[in-house]
Amino acid sequence: MQTREKVVFVNVDLRNIDNLFQGTREPLQPLDLMYAANTFDQQRYETVYVHDALENFGLLKTLQFSVVVMSTTNSYLQWNNHNLSLDGVLTLLERFERLRKHKDFYLVVVGPHSLSHYLLIVNKGADAVIVGEPDVTVAPVVEALLRGESLHGFDNVITPLTINDQPRPIAVANLNTLPTPRWEFCTGKKFDAHNAPASFENGFLYELSRGCPFQCIYCNTIDFRRNFRVKSPQTIDRDLAIMTREFQAKYVYFIDESFGYDDAWFQEVMPVVKKHSLNWGCQGNMKFTNESKLRQMADAGCLSMEFGFETFNPTALRYAHKSNDLNRAHELFSSAIKVGISPLLFMLIGLPGETLDTTLATVDFLESLPEGFRFSIGIPTPYPRTRYYELGVQQGLISPGDTGDMLYNVSGKIGTSLRWRNEDSQRRFVAKFGPNNWGNRSTIAELRTLISESLTEVRE
Repeated sequence: MQTREKVVFVNVDLRNIDNLFQGTREPLQPLDLMYAANTFDQQRYETVYVHDALENFGLLKTLQFSVVVMSTTNSYLQWNNHNLSLDGVLTLLERFERLRKHKDFYLVVVGPHSLSHYLLIVNKGADAVIVGEPDVTVAPVVEALLRGESLHGFDNVITPLTINDQPRPIAVANLNTLPTPRWEFCTGKKFDAHNAPASFENGFLYELSRGCPFQCIYCNTIDFRRNFRVKSPQTIDRDLAIMTREFQAKYVYFIDESFGYDDAWFQEVMPVVKKHSLNWGCQGNMKFTNESKLRQMADAGCLSMEFGFETFNPTALRYAHKSNDLNRAHELFSSAIKVGISPLLFMLIGLPGETLDTTLATVDFLESLPEGFRFSIGIPTPYPRTRYYELGVQQGLISPGDTGDMLYNVSGKIGTSLRWRNEDSQRRFVAKFGPNNWGNRSTIAELRTLISESLTEVRE
């Protein structure tokens, strides 16, 4: 019997990164790795997963393997932020470098850091760095490495031999070519999922569609996940059946950036989702969500829907190229609450065109909503290659080519006179009003007070 090559999939946990990071730190299913693992020929490859490789590196020392596939983040949900702290990534790369003194293996790296830091990652010992969507690229890259073949034909891969080339992020053209995710990777472990009710101990991740057709100035989907694509109802039915019957999923967060964007597809998919008796949450857009859709979603098990609301300031929305219709915002969010879907409003403090008065006007809008909604507040970060980053360069706040954690220093300061009174006030605010705050009257009153205490305006 032919000996199978062992490929180990690992990721980096986010629990201990800089507290200015504006996302969840809880363990999340590694959906990118779960797709990639099931693209391998299981007759020729044995694929295993080691969660949080920094914490469980001792286990890696005991395993025999030919290849390590390393994701630089916890989960797919961090793919929208490639300026996360590099500390954990660099620490893990250094450990693999030391391990190679005793073991012979290839190292393939995927994840959001690859977009801005592929040179650093290659110089730290990676044999291949995949930029963009890695799902169907990992297996052929691993096969080529094990055969000793060149990777020059992969436009989205950087190696020590192609380190001077400019990689081209590549998207998965047809989502129906993706396999069912390797949910076996998650057996026996507890994972979080956005807005999973406390009664559900284990949250699943899945996507029905991928991509965002909009072009907000601060969003880095310019690099990948731009084109909107959908899975067929048949593919969705297959995967949800496996998720619920074989792995007893009760709650799933659909990570689609633009859930329900295609109206005809939405009508086909809702009966499929309802069939599997799941509770679920998702993220959508005010532009293409209405009360009729919300009723169908609630009937199919939806408990929560996230919206990129950002601000109640139309000037800031126009600068951000955000297409929210503020005239229907109150009605839309109230409709969601009425049908049993809790809307979670993503908000950003410090967008271009924002002032202290307009920021407090957004708080006034929150106060006008019925209870039953939640809000999360972040600070816009200038990701390289976005228009927000270029605006920072034009204003002299960013030196061309700057990447990494230093961009936090100018986050929320581009195109606005708003400033945090000091770094401590910013950290306190993010810690208090980061993800998932219930919009009750006392919380909103506290928000208003903390905004007034933490922010000031700098006049030229």
